[in-house]
Amino acid sequence: MEERFVYTEDVGSSTLSSRTIFQVVMQKLNAEFILEWASTVILLAGVALTSFNIFPLNLWVCLAANAGWAVVGIVWKKWSLLIVQVVVTIIYVAGIWKHYMM
Repeated sequence: MEERFVYTEDVGSSTLSSRTIFQVVMQKLNAEFILEWASTVILLAGVALTSFNIFPLNLWVCLAANAGWAVVGIVWKKWSLLIVQVVVTIIYVAGIWKHYMM
């Protein structure tokens, strides 16, 4: 299991124990965390582009976000997440192919 944020105060002191908030945050800011949240933000931007019918930019943005989530699925070893993202990525590639080749 992943360690959760637990903070304790030293007796007689108002400072945190040996792990400060900054240390915990910096520990969480690894490549996996950044890829996960960057893919989420990019995917939300792609959904917004789709809702405003900004085509084909929406396909490219969603393609990048879903490819990022596919990598996260590989890192997490979550087959359900990986399969969904790979299928969606293939669908976006097909849409881009159709737009530019036909």
